[in-house]
Amino acid sequence: MHHYLTQLLSDIAAAKRTEAPPLPAEPASPFADAERYLHEAPTLALAQHCGLKAADFPPAERLTEAQQEAVAEALKEAYFTYGVSLALPEELPTALRYRFYIEALNEKCWVSDGGMTTIEYCEDGPESCPFGWRHCACLDDWLDKVEAIRNKPPADWTEEDYLEDCWLTAIQENDECRMALEQGNSPNKRYVLQLLADIEEARVRFCRAGGFIRLEEPEEDAPGAEYRPFLEWMDMPDAVFPPLERLAEPEAEALSYALLLLYGKDSLAVSLMAVSAPVRYRQLVEHFTMPIRRVGEMQFLAPRGGFDFSRFPDLLEGL
Repeated sequence: MHHYLTQLLSDIAAAKRTEAPPLPAEPASPFADAERYLHEAPTLALAQHCGLKAADFPPAERLTEAQQEAVAEALKEAYFTYGVSLALPEELPTALRYRFYIEALNEKCWVSDGGMTTIEYCEDGPESCPFGWRHCACLDDWLDKVEAIRNKPPADWTEEDYLEDCWLTAIQENDECRMALEQGNSPNKRYVLQLLADIEEARVRFCRAGGFIRLEEPEEDAPGAEYRPFLEWMDMPDAVFPPLERLAEPEAEALSYALLLLYGKDSLAVSLMAVSAPVRYRQLVEHFTMPIRRVGEMQFLAPRGGFDFSRFPDLLEGL
């Protein structure tokens, strides 16, 4: 690996731009780059500008932290010569920083002979931040918002207040359950951790695209409407969720929170947080494996009858 890494660092150094791109045949407006940035979408990925390929970089786990940092820093310097920078949190763990500098090669961006282009990642807040909610630049604002809610008398809480409080609790519990699973020695640990990683990847993709599921009984079926399980729509057709009786308690708990977050920030989450992890897991697996209809790019319509909450407390009553 040492020899390969040395060659990789050499390739990155050779990829640096030493000359500005050729000027256009006709004199450009002083604001040409800004106008292009505002009115046109870039067509070339960063890899096509610099000649590096994301596939040539080893996974973070095959490198030491020092090696990850060396590659990330070399890529940062190379990107800078093209006028490209990445908007990353200062305290981002080294492995994540390494990953985002490699993934940036697949991002379409502008390269010009002046000015800088910044590749942004987090636009939707901590819930769907690709860096993880703990590293989101918006985290302090969100924590302040929830703290203000919790300082209000319960009688003054709105439905949105209940949802914000519930959602922060669910995200925190999700992290704690995953950490407990990683540190424990449950029988299906390896499989469940991979399943959790797949769910989280799908969740971030779904949230960043503004996706949502609407529980509604359609008045009449649309002609030619296609029904598939939600997990299939989310590119997880092969995901297998073990029967509850085959899961250890920490495994079922971790999966129940991951699935709850995948469903989305909806008032339904308040009721689901009120029940036990086994019940939550069973109900959500049933829902996500039930055929639902796609009504938009990342929007889905599910029959209201897909859930039976007659046994659940209606925590939103009277809000």
